[in-house]
Amino acid sequence: MNVHTVKDYLKAMMHGSKYVYQAIPRILTLWLDGGENPKIANHAFYAKINSGVAGAIDNIPVYKACYALLKHKPILKLLPVVYGVSTDRFTGWT
Repeated sequence: MNVHTVKDYLKAMMHGSKYVYQAIPRILTLWLDGGENPKIANHAFYAKINSGVAGAIDNIPVYKACYALLKHKPILKLLPVVYGVSTDRFTGWT
């Protein structure tokens, strides 16, 4: 995994919205998959990725993250579970 790849995706998210649909899923994939692997999660470069994602959470406008995440069906299937509501409220979103 390349730290610069994640940083470039994070910069793209902070400075524009043209590639929001591509950048957020790729950032999350690289970040979460790296965290699952103990060999990767214990390296110093993964700490840099964590700090970059933590900084991006504070700097990226919320509407960009929400808009991109809500376009993905796996995320939509989790919303009723997370919020403990009926799935009927979310049927028109997919």
